[in-house]
Amino acid sequence: MLHILWMILRILLIIIGILLGLLVVLLLLLLFCPVRYRLHASKEEEAALTDVRADARVSWLFGGAAVGVSYLEKNIGLSVRLFGIPLDKLLFGSKEEKPQEAPETEENGMPEEPAAEPESEAVTIPVSGPAALPEIEPEKTDEDPVPAEILPDEKKPEALPDVIPAEEKPEALPEVLPEEEKPEALPETLPAEEEKATLPAEESDVLPAEEPEAAKGSPIRKIRSVFLTLRNKLQDIREKVRTVTTQVSWWKRFVFHEKTLAAIRLVLREAKGLVRHVLPTRMYGDLAFGFEDPSLTGRLTGLLAMTIPFHKNKVAVRPSFECRSFVGGDVTVKGRIYGAAFAAAAIRILINRNIHFVIRKIRNRNKQEKIHKEE
Repeated sequence: MLHILWMILRILLIIIGILLGLLVVLLLLLLFCPVRYRLHASKEEEAALTDVRADARVSWLFGGAAVGVSYLEKNIGLSVRLFGIPLDKLLFGSKEEKPQEAPETEENGMPEEPAAEPESEAVTIPVSGPAALPEIEPEKTDEDPVPAEILPDEKKPEALPDVIPAEEKPEALPEVLPEEEKPEALPETLPAEEEKATLPAEESDVLPAEEPEAAKGSPIRKIRSVFLTLRNKLQDIREKVRTVTTQVSWWKRFVFHEKTLAAIRLVLREAKGLVRHVLPTRMYGDLAFGFEDPSLTGRLTGLLAMTIPFHKNKVAVRPSFECRSFVGGDVTVKGRIYGAAFAAAAIRILINRNIHFVIRKIRNRNKQEKIHKEE
């Protein structure tokens, strides 16, 4: 029994070890196997601007997984390959559709035409007017009603009695109720003393005295209500301005704090390093251009000269001052991206004490705002 349990445990440990090994290998591939990209564009000098040929390709795992996009003659193509297997064709199928073939006959190989149906001859009936139509008499049936006089005595309906017997008549209701059952008449009005007694003590004391109508519509009362509303609005505006000023002052102290400035400098430095890492490592080709205004050609040549540190003078620039507008050339760009660079930047940011200070301050600020809102 113990031997069987040991065998099962050993198999489970082997499976767990294999899975952990695969996870470690996958993590190492993500960190140290680069993602490579390639961009290529070309255009003839005399061609239109829309007649550009371009393609882009992104690959990983030494070309095992690749995605490509192409643009040619105003058509965009997409290709996805996994270890050389075209997944786009397997998933979506080929876009080429075979033309539908028309059915052929056995004799001459031409499609059969449906036989024309014979036209039905229209029959016209001469009609000279309503008098020309024959009168149709209704058919007599055996179920015609028979008058009641002809029916035999057994089938005649019984006549209703004219007078209802006295035993079946309903008893008449008494017209006048006895004096004992009559309800006592309620008094129409109660005296003022009884009305006050019926009201509870609290309501009788709380009821305000009615103001005269002249006092309600007096100009002094209207002016007073206007001043009251204006005072309330000013108080609300003052509270809002006070809250905004306190928030601005808090954020000003927070942003210009030494630790906050140090954290911002760290994030900017890491972002600059990542941008430099993502930029192309190789760039080569040639570029020819020209404008009708020679001054524009010279300005663009000066701007392109500033890009020499990026492509290391691998792109030949050929400006033309012949007063004609054209653009042409062939340029290729290549680069790579390592996952380890992003992981290292993230670790350096997360273990920094200044970053911890910033996170802690923002969390405390959010907690305080929630407490104020709840209050």
